[in-house]
Amino acid sequence: MRPRYLAALFAGLALLFFATTLFEYRYRKEELSHMMREEAVLLIDAMTESAGQSLAGYRQSQSLVAGELLDRLRLLGRMAGEPSMTPSRIAAMSRSANLRSLMLSDGPGRAAMRYPSANSHFSSPDSEILKNLDPVLSGQREADWFILRSPSSIAPPLLVGAVRQRNGSVVAGSMDATRLLEFRRTLGIGKLVRSIGADTTGIEYVIWQDSTAVLAATPNVRQSESINSDPFLAAAFRRDHASTRISHFAGKEVYEVVKPFIHDGRRAGLFRIGLKTDHFEAALKKLRSRLFMIVGLLTIGAVAVVSLSISRRKAAVASDAYARARGLSAAVLESMADAVVTVDAGLRVTLFNGAAEALFDISGDAARGMSAADVLPEECLGMIREVLDGESKGSHRDAESLAGGVTSYLSVHCSPMNAPSGEVEGAVCVLRDLSEQRAMRQIIERQEKLTAMGELASGVAHEIRNPLNAIGIIAQRLDMEFEPGADGEEYHQLAGAIVSEVDRVDAIVTRFLKFAAPPKLHLETVALDEFVTAYLPVLNGEVKAAGLDFSTRASSAATLSIDREQMRQVLLNLVRNAAQATAPGGRILVETTLQAGKAVIAITDTGSGIPAERLPRIFDLYYTTREEGTGMGLAITNRIVQAHGGEIGVTSRVNEGSRFTITLPLA
Repeated sequence: MRPRYLAALFAGLALLFFATTLFEYRYRKEELSHMMREEAVLLIDAMTESAGQSLAGYRQSQSLVAGELLDRLRLLGRMAGEPSMTPSRIAAMSRSANLRSLMLSDGPGRAAMRYPSANSHFSSPDSEILKNLDPVLSGQREADWFILRSPSSIAPPLLVGAVRQRNGSVVAGSMDATRLLEFRRTLGIGKLVRSIGADTTGIEYVIWQDSTAVLAATPNVRQSESINSDPFLAAAFRRDHASTRISHFAGKEVYEVVKPFIHDGRRAGLFRIGLKTDHFEAALKKLRSRLFMIVGLLTIGAVAVVSLSISRRKAAVASDAYARARGLSAAVLESMADAVVTVDAGLRVTLFNGAAEALFDISGDAARGMSAADVLPEECLGMIREVLDGESKGSHRDAESLAGGVTSYLSVHCSPMNAPSGEVEGAVCVLRDLSEQRAMRQIIERQEKLTAMGELASGVAHEIRNPLNAIGIIAQRLDMEFEPGADGEEYHQLAGAIVSEVDRVDAIVTRFLKFAAPPKLHLETVALDEFVTAYLPVLNGEVKAAGLDFSTRASSAATLSIDREQMRQVLLNLVRNAAQATAPGGRILVETTLQAGKAVIAITDTGSGIPAERLPRIFDLYYTTREEGTGMGLAITNRIVQAHGGEIGVTSRVNEGSRFTITLPLA
């Protein structure tokens, strides 16, 4: 039998064992649950019947005692109307009738006689007895009675009654109800509950409770949750049938059966019986034994399957290892930040990773099979040919690539790919984009030059200005205080020229110092698009005078913190330079965008462009390509942009135009 078939067989047997065990467990659990539930329901029904009979007997006894009290009050009321009856005789008769208090009233709230005389039950107008007897005192009823429980544990409970006589007077009295309530407890459900709790077989506890308190419970119950605080009990109280749950009592699980106690058509409380779960524990032990047996069988089967499938697994592992190695190589190539391109001996592209796709703006599927000359720069082709011809075992050069209209500066390393026989069957080129590093290096060089200019300016100010001031003062004195004997006019002209040139040199030093010092910014928050749009008339005037087409695209929606005046000077310098470098009929575009979380201002022209060898120096002070230029415009522009925490860059091609890009942080 094949290993997979054997594994399927063992899996089927294991599933069968598990299903059998689970079915037996559920069946036994349901059977035990049903038996325990029926047992508890029968017991609850018996207690309900007993409770109903006890309540009925108690109510009958209560009615008999209350009737006897009312008869005694009627008799005392008739005898009190006799002329020979005195208060002392009435009091003596009340004592002989076991009355604890007596009141004779001839109207609502008017007591003609009280026994004892200082009894607070009938003397206080706010007493609870008078409030409950108000229907009789006010003439609404002929007789009434109730049981009064004292909040004090010392005072006994009282059975209080009152009757209204034909002449309108009222006789009220009370007697001790302790024996009546004790009789209720003796005959009531509480005794039955305690007697059931004293039994041993299978019952953990019995509780009878209503919505306010526990009415009766087995002695081992110290406290219990109320009906309203337990959602399960609240739901069970509203049902007409029994409810069950697994609960916890005294640190162990119990099977609780709950059923409402309905008497005379109303819900009078809940009966709760907690049953022991020993049967469940026994079933669980059997289930564990069955599970251990299944695990043992499965272990034996697994050992057999493993032993039979080792030979097949070795081949599968080797195949998987080879596939993983290939997949890992492909994943490494795709995740490399450097572009990797391989070509065969016929200079056809065979591999083109993701970084190469981004660098040359060509998809890998499209590049594979293309000629390397259509993809790679000319410098790379020369290196590949050297490798394929065996002239080099590996070479490294820098190259430039133009893809998607963007010039990239590359570091290229080429090495041969050898077949198992040792022959060169292709070449692999690793290309690293150095454009970002180069741009950063240019920014650092500019900052270093600015620092050097600042130091030079400070030295110039101290070393040149003092001699200049002396020369200027001497020239002025010579012009004002001395008069030559001959050629006086020429003498004064030469002296004035000296003074003028001294002033010019001083102005140059002043401008140099002003440039070297960091510009002071007066920042304010502005919307970039509105800022550029508001300055269009000035920029458009510079361009229209040169006969050029001027357009803008403001779509950044960016907010910046900038110095308005200095940033306007930046825009004016760049647009003016573009206009001077562009022939009539050309175009200039100013656009704003948002890229990588920064605002970008780009000024593009179709002018003569800047030669590549001059690009690194265009931001240097006093460097200019025009005879009439001062060489300070771009240097000042660069200084202002850097003071704002931004960067300025340029891309240009001769006879095609230039593009200056300003990148600024958002507010």
